[in-house]
This record gives sequence, C-alpha cells and structure tokens, in this order.
Amino acid sequence: MPLALTGSLHPSNRDAVDWSEKGLLAFGCHCTIVVVDVLKFQIVQTLDNHNAAVNLVAWTPIPSIMRHTPMDPKLASSDLSGSIVVWDVLTANITASFRSANSTALDMKWLVWQDANRDFLLALHSNNSLILWNSDTGEKIWEHRFAFHVYHFSIDPFESSTIAFSSTAYNIVLVKNVVIHKAPAAQCSFLSLYPNDKSIAKDTQIVHFEYHKGSPNVLLALTASEIFVLHVPTSQILFNAKLETSSPLLRVISCRDRDAFYAVHQNGHVAFRCGVFNRLPEDRVGGHLSYEIACYNESQRNNTRHRVMAAALCPVTQASVCLLYNSGRIVQYQLKAGDDEETVKYRQRYITDLIEFNSELKNVHSDLRLAQHSVYYPLSSNLTTVAMRPMENVDVVDQNSLEAMHLAAVGTHQGIIHLVNIFTCHIEKDLQVHSCPIKCLEWGGSNIIVSAAYSNALSTSSVVRNDIFATDICTGTKKRIRPEVDESPIELMRVSFYQCYLALAFQREPLEIWDLKSMRLLRRMSRACPIIVDMAWSGKHHTVKTVSEMNVYRENLVVLDNENHLYHVVVKGLHVRDGKEVNTQWKNGSSQMKCMVWKDDILALGDSQGRLGIWDLSKKQCRQTNPSSRGQIMKMTFSRLTGDHTLAVQHQHHIVLWDTDNLQPTQHFNFGTSSAPLDMDLCGVTPIYIASDSTFRYASTLNRNAAVAEKDKPLLVNGDFNRQMWSVAKGTNHTNFEKFGSDTLKMIEFAMAESSNIEKCANIARFLGDMNLYDLFIIIKSALDGSQLPKHLMKFWPSEAYKQATADTLKLLIANTKTLEQLEQNVESALVLGKKEWAMDLLLNNDLNVGDRASAMKACLISAELNTEHSQCFTKMIATNLIASNHISDGVQLLFLIAQGLDACRYLQSQGLWHQSVSYAKMGLPDAKDVVLKWVEHLMSESVSHKSLALMVLISLSEWREALTLLISHNEWSTGRILVNVLKENDIVFEDLYAQINGDS
Repeated sequence: MPLALTGSLHPSNRDAVDWSEKGLLAFGCHCTIVVVDVLKFQIVQTLDNHNAAVNLVAWTPIPSIMRHTPMDPKLASSDLSGSIVVWDVLTANITASFRSANSTALDMKWLVWQDANRDFLLALHSNNSLILWNSDTGEKIWEHRFAFHVYHFSIDPFESSTIAFSSTAYNIVLVKNVVIHKAPAAQCSFLSLYPNDKSIAKDTQIVHFEYHKGSPNVLLALTASEIFVLHVPTSQILFNAKLETSSPLLRVISCRDRDAFYAVHQNGHVAFRCGVFNRLPEDRVGGHLSYEIACYNESQRNNTRHRVMAAALCPVTQASVCLLYNSGRIVQYQLKAGDDEETVKYRQRYITDLIEFNSELKNVHSDLRLAQHSVYYPLSSNLTTVAMRPMENVDVVDQNSLEAMHLAAVGTHQGIIHLVNIFTCHIEKDLQVHSCPIKCLEWGGSNIIVSAAYSNALSTSSVVRNDIFATDICTGTKKRIRPEVDESPIELMRVSFYQCYLALAFQREPLEIWDLKSMRLLRRMSRACPIIVDMAWSGKHHTVKTVSEMNVYRENLVVLDNENHLYHVVVKGLHVRDGKEVNTQWKNGSSQMKCMVWKDDILALGDSQGRLGIWDLSKKQCRQTNPSSRGQIMKMTFSRLTGDHTLAVQHQHHIVLWDTDNLQPTQHFNFGTSSAPLDMDLCGVTPIYIASDSTFRYASTLNRNAAVAEKDKPLLVNGDFNRQMWSVAKGTNHTNFEKFGSDTLKMIEFAMAESSNIEKCANIARFLGDMNLYDLFIIIKSALDGSQLPKHLMKFWPSEAYKQATADTLKLLIANTKTLEQLEQNVESALVLGKKEWAMDLLLNNDLNVGDRASAMKACLISAELNTEHSQCFTKMIATNLIASNHISDGVQLLFLIAQGLDACRYLQSQGLWHQSVSYAKMGLPDAKDVVLKWVEHLMSESVSHKSLALMVLISLSEWREALTLLISHNEWSTGRILVNVLKENDIVFEDLYAQINGDS
C-alpha cells in the first residue's frame, strides 16, 4: 500500500518513468518510487529504499509464450549513488540490490533473451562500462568497457543481440552479437546524424533516441530541434524534419503496432506523427517517406518553470501517453477519432482501432485528435506544516464520506491546504485558503481548520500582514478571525482542548487569546509579555459550567518564554486571568527550551541539546534524558489516544517515539541526508510527517514500505481476475466479475461480445497486457484468414507482402545513396529482389566518384546473360569460393544473379546468418518455406532454444500439427487448448493431438 504522497520532482528524476504492460506507471520522485494504476489513475504503491535521487526505473518484461507462468510485476530502479534495486512491487520486498563501485547507472534496460527467464538487467554506467547483471542474485555476468563516452542505449526489439549507444558529436554506436554468456567484442560501427558536417562540437549529444518498435531496422533520434528517422543497416536518413519551435524536443516514443511515433517537447506539446510513403508510378526508383503530423495535444498554459521531465507511452494501447511534469503532476492524453466526443476509459481504445494498416501496406486513418484524458495532482511544492484531524467527535454513518475519513491537513507555500486520507495517501480535497505561505495550522474541531499565513507588506520594515482564517472542510467556507493590519509576523497558534479558545503568539507582539466560537478577541496581554517559544493547552485541567443553555469552559494554557520560564494562563468564558509564573524543577544551567507539549498530568519539554524532560504534575516529579547526538528538539506531540502517553519527538534528521512512563525510546526513524522532516503529528501512535523533498508520509512501519492488500491490487495484476478472463476465452461460465467493482463488467464487454474464438482470445490477451500471446493469436488469425499483420511482425509475412515492403524501402535508399558502403548494400538488395535494372542504374548513375571502373564492370556483369549451363556452373564455383574466403556478400550476389538463391540462403545459414537468410529467401525465392523450416530447426535446437519464436513461425506457415506438438512437449496446455478450439472452428482436425490435449488434467 502507498505510505507516501509525493510532490515536486528532483532534477535527476528526469526520464525516470516507465509504463508496464499491466497498466502500471512507475516514476521516481526524489528518493521514492511511485506506482500509479492507470486504470484508476491513482497511486497503488510507494517504494522507498534509495538514499539518493532515483534516476532510472524499468519494469521487467512479460514472460515468453513457452514460459507462460503468472508472475507478480518486478521493477528495477537506480539512483545517483549507483545503487540498483530490484523490487517485487506488490509485496514491496527487495529481491536484489547491487552496484558497480564508483559509478552511476546512466541507462538501464532488461535484456530479453529468447525463452530464458526475464532476469537479465543491462546497465550502462558512468565510467563507460556496460554491465549485464543477474537480477535474481545480484551477480555481475560480464562487463564491457568502451574507449569513448557513451550516454544512453537502445536494444533492437527485433534482434536483441544488437544494441545502439549514443555518443558525442551526434554519433550513434552500434554493437552487434551481444549474448548473455560473454561480453561483446570490441568491434563496433558508427552512425552519424550529420555525416558531412565537420563543424559539430565534440561535446554535443543526442537528446534522445530509440529503435522503432513498429518498423524493423529503423532508428528514431532527436536533437533539440530536429527529428531523424534512420535506416540502420545502410546508415541512411529516411526522414528528417527541422522544427520551428521555442521549446526543445525532449523525447520520441515509437508505436509498436503502427509505423508512427509521438514527439514530446519540454513545454508539454505532443505531436503524433504517422508514416506515409508515396510511391512513384511504374515501379520507378525513388518516392517519398514522411511522418506527417496527424494530430497534436491541446495547448498548455504553462509558465517557464513548469516543464515536462519525462514521458511514457502505454505499450499496449499505444493510444495513451502520459507527461510527467517537474511539479509531480501527471497528465494523460488519449488518441481518439476527431469526431469522437465520448470519454473512453483506458484500455478501451487501441491504436489499431484508429489507424488501419491495409493490404497495400499503408496507414489509413480519419481525422485524429489527442485529447486530455485524466490528471493526477500531487502535493504542492514547499510544504510547510501538517496536522492530524481529531476524530473524537466524528459520528458519521457513511464511512466513505469526507466527514468520516482520517485526514491530515497539509499546509503549503502556495497557501493551499491539502486534505490527505492517510490510509490511502490520496488527496481528498484542496482548499485554496491563502495567497501566501501557510505558517501555522490547527484543527478547530473535526470539520474546521484554523490556519495562519502572512505576506510581507510593501515596505522595508519587518512588519507583515497576518491572515488567520477558520475554514469548513465540508463546504470550503472560510471566515477571517482577526483583521488584517501591518504587524509583527505570527509565530505560534494553539487551539484549546475543547476547541473554544485560540492562543496566538507573535514575533514581537503580546500574546492574544480569542474566542473561537464567536471569533472575538478576549484579551491581548500587556507589552511586558515575554517572547514566547511555545504554548500548550491542558487536556485534563478544565471545567465546564452551563449558563443560559450554553457551556462555559474553563481551560488552562501554559506558556514557555525564551528564558525557560513557564507561565500559567486561565481562560474562562470572556475572562482571561493574568499569567502567573510556575516554579519548575529544571536543573540549573540547562539549555534553552525549544518546545513543549501537555497531556493529562504530563508536561514534556525539549531543549536545544536534544535533552527531553518529562514533568509529572501529579507526582511533582521531573525526569530528563541526557543530551542527544540527534541534535536540537524541533517539535513534540502526544498521542491523542486516551490513557496513552506515547510522545513523538522531532529532531533535524530524526523522529523518535518515546514511552514517557518509562522514559524509553520505542521507535526511531532516521532520515539520513537525503531529506529532513519539516513537521509531524501522530495518528494514534503512528507518526505522519512532511519532509523537505515535498513528501507526506504515514510511517506505519520502520522500513517505510508495505505490501498491497489483496482487495487493493490493481485489476490487471489481480490473479483471480486474470484467471476469470481466460475462463471466458475457454468458454467456461465460472466467473464472478461483480466482486471487482461495478465498472468492471462495462470494461470487459468486448470479451462477452459475439466474435470468433481467436478474436476473443486476442482481445483478452491484449487487454491483460500479454502482448506475446496477442501476437501469437493474431498470427494464428492471419494464417487462417489471410489478414494483414502489422509491420513489427514482418518476419511472419507471406513472401509477396514482404517483398513489396522491402522494395518500397529500397526505392528510398537507392535514391539517397551517399557512400560506397550504401551503394554496395543497396545493389545487393536489388539483386536479391531480382531488380537488375535498379542495380545497374545505381552502379552507373551515382555521384560518388569512387570506384567508377569497378561499378561499370559490375553493371556489365549484371546485364550479361548467364543462362547457359557452363556459365552458371562457373559462376556458382566462383561464388562458392568467395563465400569460403569470407566474401559472403559478393558470393550471395552472384548466386542470386544466376537464380541460385536457395543455395545462397543455405550458405548464409551455414555462416550463422539466419535472419539474413530468411529475409533473402522471402525477398528473392519463389517459395521460402524450406529455408524458413530450416530456421525453425535451428531455433528449436538445444544451443538456441527459442521455442516461442519457432512456434510463431510454424503457425505462420500453417504447420498446425508441428505447432500443437511443440506446445504439448512443453506442457503449454492452456495455449494448446485455445489453438485446438480455434482449429476445430475452422474444420482443421488432428484427433490424436486433440485427445492428448483434452485428456490432460
């Protein structure tokens, strides 16, 4: 459960945000990690263990299809001190903690490795070292050091062994062949955003970059005012846009299911750009790729100090984006159709519903808009004071109403009073009472807050104008208690035990006693009144007298001055007796008293050396502790529980709970150096406090973390809810969704609607955030009905669509060839596609002025007729020798030139270039099935063991028996049964396998 409520962010919390597939948004706020359930858009957990500001957070990836076991969400976080912590979020337990000496993590991502457990955490440290950690044990698996500066990295989502790093001078470094069992080799390649600009300063950096999640071999990069879309294999720029804007770019976030991305600016402006490719007629080389602005968010009226610190996109819907501001405020925007005025809940609208990817491989959409969906409001910055609501006289039937809640009133520098439900750490109400910083705050009853604030007068003198109001928390009505005049600043304010009287102490003015009911001044003490340090009303020594059906209370006030003198003031009705000095039993030579609190017969005082004194008035006995290393006592408060004398004592960096009967400490909260307590109070015997990091905390446990209760678990990580959803997919009726809330049935109407079995399963998997299963189900659907798969599943496309998409990209690349390396790669791709004319034209008509003679000879070779048996045998022999001599590219080109592409793909597979062989087979062979099936054998081998990918490839080839056999062999009975039902629905029957699956218990 959340034990903290955060406010403004630390500058190092920039980009410390991550959105999980399960609808949980985690972000860092100073040293605390906050987890928000986006379905309800409220905090469900806070995690506190770091001693420095959190700079990175990363959710663990979802499990693979072949290891599909339910698991609670885990989160990795790092801080400026270099500490990395792995959390079990729901239980708030730390599963591992580790660090690399003398370095800080600059970037951190989970390495998804085939079907292995999701335990591998890749971290880039400030000493230019890349470390792979085992997150279960905290052990370092390997470390690779760079000889140059690197700052951030992005893992290729289509090939996790390839990683890109940002470096200086707008350079991107590519490292390939990254594996989990050994560090990568020192070889790397460089890609520059400005390859021909030699004037770029060496200390310039890329603002942000990432691999495109929805388009293979594409990388997105930002400078402060430019967007780049790069083709990684050829290092060519596919799209570039210079933006005329006053606010720098902050982040680019790509979509997974469509060729589109969001560009976020520091001022909160978000533009959604969708890829559009314009082909030239008659299969001509060229064309134009642009990422046009489809829509942008509504204008934000933010001042210059209110800026975006981080942004995150929902990895499931890709239609919801959250902006995290430096104030701690989170704004969620929802992508929707332009004419859609309905407010749609989160997870009810997906990007695939708004943008169609048709059989012509184009994005098609109507007018779109990016509308504000919901806002999370944090505490204001610069908290000043906190006070716990008295619950003695609360008698309300509706326990969920504001009148029945355990509330803490939190005063702020902006004059706002936040009413915080301490058990949920949720702001129930905000009261804008003052326009200046609140200095004092007291409860004048269960529904009345008395607050004092002051602003400096328009003069150079030290006088101010004090604002003192009594505010009704239910209606928001406020009443001024005393007139506003130029005077000395108010220092202290104390409401009496029966909330009848109000004592006000000023910096250089005499003490005032007010009647809180009638709001009239009862007495202003004489000018001889000393400087008051603290005041306390008695909770025991009072009497009540009824006069004319009204109760007249006699209450006692004790005043402590700056010379350690105590004065006793008696207030009864309209009469205030002069204060009389009280003889104390303090030892001579004691330090200056700083604070005081009174309950029953116990008067507690604290001094500047941390000494605590307990004066028992009934026994006329005084006890005190020795001076403390914790330093000066700043404030004290007694528990309000009847007969309980637990005392909370606030020091500069500590809060200590004391058993005053035995004068022994019972609990000690140490804040270290990361923050300091500003004010505190007690809820029962549990401290609540505000700290210098603009955080409010309910300190129910010493470790500052608590598990999420079963009833409070977010819906998408609730195991029972997940099981019931899958029971709907299997056609069983053992469901009871009502217990999850009245809104749940509306939310899951899609699962109850009439649709095909596979569509229902795909929608349920996506709603629950299991994108691996979702991909599997839409591949099954595509294999059955021929529907077009999105581009991120391009490797499962039929050869015809794959060839068309590759040819479209090659047209752009050929038209923008700038270097010899690009020319060679583009010629190879053209030959594989069978586009000899493109290859010859590129070889003969380019502006490189390098290797013209070799290019001309190669063009002649391509144009030659090699149809005779002798020429083909000779060419094949030369190609084989070239491949054996490690000139693989030349050999492959020759083989495709003589229509021996199948042999070329086999040679590539023998060299371990499996992905390239499959890609070339789909580009250049009339039937790629044999090559793809050979790849499946490789994936299923013990040395690779990537069975999940093998399963999806088999299904894309409609190899149903082999797919079912693979599921059975790995005991994936649930997925197997779903596939069986889908196949039966389409009249595909394997009786022996069906009986085996259905017979399993």
